Amino acid sequence: MPGVGKTALVIHTAHLLADDYPDGHRFVRLGTHTPGAAPADPAGVLTQLLLSLGISPRNIPQSLEEKAGMWRDALTGRRML
Repeated sequence: MPGVGKTALVIHTAHLLADDYPDGHRFVRLGTHTPGAAPADPAGVLTQLLLSLGISPRNIPQSLEEKAGMWRDALTGRRML
């Protein structure tokens, strides 16, 4: 249900745990309860996350499955929240 404080809880918790994740943190607005807006596209979200890690746009695959695989590979050995 929108407006009950889920995002606030997650952000507060992330701030408390930040020191345990020295390799960084990412926050993505999915927009699932934003009036008049469509939810975020999973492929677009993964593209933005990969770009945030410094991956060149020309190296990011087109398919959702390949992007998800690249994201998992990029996080291997990292402690990120």
